[in-house]
Amino acid sequence: MEKNYLYQAQKYLEALGNGSDPLTGEILPEDTVLNRAEFARVFLNASSFISKHLEGQLISDDPRKPFDPLEADLSAFRALNKPVSLSALVNNINSLFDPGSMKPLDFRQVRSWAIRTGLLEKTEYNGKSRWTATKAGENIGISCVCRTYNDEDCLVTLYDKNAQQYIADNLPSIIAV
Repeated sequence: MEKNYLYQAQKYLEALGNGSDPLTGEILPEDTVLNRAEFARVFLNASSFISKHLEGQLISDDPRKPFDPLEADLSAFRALNKPVSLSALVNNINSLFDPGSMKPLDFRQVRSWAIRTGLLEKTEYNGKSRWTATKAGENIGISCVCRTYNDEDCLVTLYDKNAQQYIADNLPSIIAV
């Protein structure tokens, strides 16, 4: 989720929690449902949660360490001989370590990195936004194919053996952000 969106949401929730219209700053009428005490507490708590998240102060209940490619045994990584989805690729990487000691790699981390590095771009297909390969992405082995699921055409982004290895080789920079 984009930080700008979270900052905006935090601002709106704080205003609502304080009994104000987030857009105009006007005091909300006493009889509006948004001005009820129980909702005000929820708005302020959610605002505080978002603020702590944005400041990196959240404490996780999960005792596992974040995914660390230096601790995962990536020497055992073997790219699959067929093009696979990003989820399948990430599952292959996550199979290399004990999930009890380290949180799994999240496909969204990999996708965000691929977007930032110019390997993927947002395109429209059948009225829906999809992440598809750029020329740079195609050069490393990312492709897009049309598939039919439940009588609906879908665009699927796949990673061939070279793209899988490229991503595995770049894991330290992928999770550095």
